[in-house]
Amino acid sequence: MIITLERKRLFCLAASYTVLVIWMILIFMMSAQTGEISGNTSGSLIENICGVFISGFEELSVAEKAEIVSDFSLPVRKAAHFTEYLVLAVLSNLSVMQSGKEIKVTPIKVCISFVIGVLYAVTDEIHQLFVPGRAGAVTDVLIDAAGVLCGCIVFLTVRSFVIKRKKPQPYSRG
Repeated sequence: MIITLERKRLFCLAASYTVLVIWMILIFMMSAQTGEISGNTSGSLIENICGVFISGFEELSVAEKAEIVSDFSLPVRKAAHFTEYLVLAVLSNLSVMQSGKEIKVTPIKVCISFVIGVLYAVTDEIHQLFVPGRAGAVTDVLIDAAGVLCGCIVFLTVRSFVIKRKKPQPYSRG
């Protein structure tokens, strides 16, 4: 069976939007965790990271471990916000790029992806206002927006690198 170019394009478009929506659902599900569950998840992750990178961490007392985990909690949680929205921006750019008559990156498409990411960050923080033990924070929206901006930059940088690599190099005599 021969797959036409249009079918392949529609498949890629549907696949990219499907992955984007799945990522948005994952963000929503993480935000729907109560403050206690979210804190415990972050604490366990930080403890595992400390166990790998801090020699002798396992031999520390429970109180010493808790203090170290507490010290790393805020930066790790904010880095997670930044990273999840960086990924959202890359996925959004991939999807929006394929929308329309031509598969190409335009400034308006990048702006649309940026707006999608920031609006999702705002709605995510509003959602957290209704989750026990959680709070919506303007600072989190700003961190998320920074992640979205960096995700757009990463997308554009990688895309331009890939395009440059695909262009045939002119022949030159050594």
